[in-house]
Amino acid sequence: MDSGVWPERRSFNDEGMRPIPSRWKGKCDGGESFPDTLCNKKLIGARFFDGGHEARFGKQHTGKQTARDAFGHGTHTASFAAGRRVENASFLGYAYGASSGIVPKARLAIYKICCDDQEGCYDSDILACIDAAVDDGIDGISISLGLPFPVPLPYDIDPIAIGAFGVIRKGVVFSAAAGNSGTYKKPVSNAAPWITTVGASTLDRTFPADIVLGDGRVITGSSLYDGKHFSAGEYFPLIYAGNATKHGSMGTCLPETLDPELVKEMYQGSHKGIVVKEAGGVGVITTNVASRGEALTAKPILHPGFP
Repeated sequence: MDSGVWPERRSFNDEGMRPIPSRWKGKCDGGESFPDTLCNKKLIGARFFDGGHEARFGKQHTGKQTARDAFGHGTHTASFAAGRRVENASFLGYAYGASSGIVPKARLAIYKICCDDQEGCYDSDILACIDAAVDDGIDGISISLGLPFPVPLPYDIDPIAIGAFGVIRKGVVFSAAAGNSGTYKKPVSNAAPWITTVGASTLDRTFPADIVLGDGRVITGSSLYDGKHFSAGEYFPLIYAGNATKHGSMGTCLPETLDPELVKEMYQGSHKGIVVKEAGGVGVITTNVASRGEALTAKPILHPGFP
């Protein structure tokens, strides 16, 4: 239960899988851009729930009514849980190898409960989805939702705790994300005792990259940029985003705030890669913040970037 799924991914192929059990009562009703032919013996169901969102914002603000994933989070959580083994997988060309979910031969039913406009996921949609999934005949639920800064709620007003309690009484496993991140202390999400709460851990893989300044100094950071767009020894001037804005706007690189004349051929001190690109910048440098501690996170920002 998340932001949907991109069904064409190789992680969801059904090669070698047995027929769908007759006890399955769900359906492939993916809506727009999601014909039922995209479901198979692996991806056995697809539905979307947006009634709560529509009641709040109106039908014109719900985006496409589809189970297709426009955000990416639902696809990645589904493949982590039960993606098929895929050879020669990589992340933007890095770390080639085989990818696999925890239970690669489990079947998946996808329930989209978060709309494409990123206005959040509504309690009413979450609870309606949980009820429908149990009626469909699922064996377990995985949900990776929570508040950015968790505030412990009494279980009787926490929608996920309420939904999970009803689920386990039906003999269904309920797994949810703890939401822990960063270096600072904070409460975790979804910690009701009847929920299997899954926390994030760390790993020792890095994607190091260097910035070489004109005076010879080298700053090591982290980047997913492959170096193909620039020639060796090629230098560019730097400009802080706050000094490249129009109309006195803040240096956050929001759409239409950067002055193309100031940005042209500059390497930007900002994380809004696509905005910098549209304004004529050649790349992006982002700085760390206290809440991240010493962690360096390499993120794809749609433009040569370096955190």
